[in-house]
Amino acid sequence: MSSDLPENCQKSVFFCLLLRISAYWCGFAAFVWFSVLLLASMTVLQAQDMAPPPPTVDTIPPLQSPSNGIKTPPKPYKMKAYGAPLIFKTPETNFGFGVAGGLTFKINKTDTTQRPSNVLLNLDYTLNKQMILEVGYTIFFKHENYQLRLHNSYKKYPDSFWGIGPNTVDSLEERYSYNRWDIYPSFQRRIHDRLFIGLRYRYLGLFSVDWKEGGLYEEADFLGRDGGFMSGIGYMINWDSRDLFFNPSKGFYAHLVNLFYPRWMGGQYNNTHFEIDTRFYWNVVPKYRHVLAMRIFGRFNFGKNVPFFHTAQIGGSEVMRGYFNGRFRDKHALTTTLEYRFPIWWRFGAAAFIAAGDVAPTIKAFNLRSLKYSVGGGLRFMIDKRERINIRLDVGHGGGNTEFYITASESF
Repeated sequence: MSSDLPENCQKSVFFCLLLRISAYWCGFAAFVWFSVLLLASMTVLQAQDMAPPPPTVDTIPPLQSPSNGIKTPPKPYKMKAYGAPLIFKTPETNFGFGVAGGLTFKINKTDTTQRPSNVLLNLDYTLNKQMILEVGYTIFFKHENYQLRLHNSYKKYPDSFWGIGPNTVDSLEERYSYNRWDIYPSFQRRIHDRLFIGLRYRYLGLFSVDWKEGGLYEEADFLGRDGGFMSGIGYMINWDSRDLFFNPSKGFYAHLVNLFYPRWMGGQYNNTHFEIDTRFYWNVVPKYRHVLAMRIFGRFNFGKNVPFFHTAQIGGSEVMRGYFNGRFRDKHALTTTLEYRFPIWWRFGAAAFIAAGDVAPTIKAFNLRSLKYSVGGGLRFMIDKRERINIRLDVGHGGGNTEFYITASESF
């Protein structure tokens, strides 16, 4: 039987066609969706600010006096400062120790339709001699019609490298180290109750790269081996109907980002980045809060000038647990995870998951023969009953390796 597909795809025609159709459809849908949203936003911007969204758990209206029906003014929100020590463990860091702190406040102290804004600071040091500094903020404006966000991180990071591609070998693991800056501010505007569009800028730089002489890293001589930096801008679209941010039991979340890195913005590499993150939550046993969660996550880089430090990866505490973060990397990555979460007793809970995914140099190169799988589960202990924030202890098995994770919040 003849086929126009590449030879490596002929044995998995259905999978490859599905990936191609999905990629083309995502690109076309993103273009149409964004065009429509731009036209809608231009119309909305000519009108007055939107009315506040319907009350939710986080937007409780002012109390009403039963005696005279007069609304009691809400109490002004007081700025709060907090801090706490951190202990965590991942395969990439070993045990890590640090401190986290921040501020919460409101631009309009009496606006009950507005969640508290926050400024966050996180400083960590690990047994693998890694240093991580993260600073960020999320600012909510009137009725949350506008949001301003910033993520800024610096890492001094010994890491592992196996090469590039879906078929690299475990025995080729090699250590190298680098300093990395990652800065991406964004500004979003609400155009619907749960729909936001906005702009994002990103600066990504890799410096002071050090590796073993005569080893795999040096001999590979790939683009970005010595480091460099990228500077790009693009659009983002968010839809969020989840009931809670940290640990949802129902709803849907979709996040789409398309960034362009032209040389005229000062970067050394010219390419295009596309990312889509979709998450589904079903409360299958509402009385006992048994939750079935699913995530489909993809990163795609297009163009000839995609540096090594901007390739898509699988592995880590959120995507494909059981694999070291960056164990497999290439221009494109696509993963899916299915997880079942349920309570046990008091503040204790548990979860079980299964995941599949892979990386590839082109969309056409995805095939079932190199598909990676992971499976695992773990225990939960709830430290915040209102927001249902958990301490998470997970074990994941993938690619013949078993890895342990201790961290805060769910993986998605």
